[in-house]
Amino acid sequence: MDDHTRLLCEEAHRIFSIKSTEEISNYVDSDDFQYFWLHADEFIQSSRSHIHFGHYKAIAHDRYLSALEASKLSLAATTGIPMERWGSALTVLL
Repeated sequence: MDDHTRLLCEEAHRIFSIKSTEEISNYVDSDDFQYFWLHADEFIQSSRSHIHFGHYKAIAHDRYLSALEASKLSLAATTGIPMERWGSALTVLL
């Protein structure tokens, strides 16, 4: 992560910790994964790896594949170790 992105993330964390009383979970379950991807706009390319939103939408229709993807996201969030491919872009989940 470059210095500017790190500063942006640190400032976002600081502002959120001051302004919000809401706690954000670092756990993603299959239902969260499926809900997000089944409602995502399929006509968007999701990353520099050229994995299309449609691939994730297809995964969201299968409970086992959704559980696998949700587990990967949860592992990255709980350990603080991001997936290598995340190093070339900034992902914002709202």
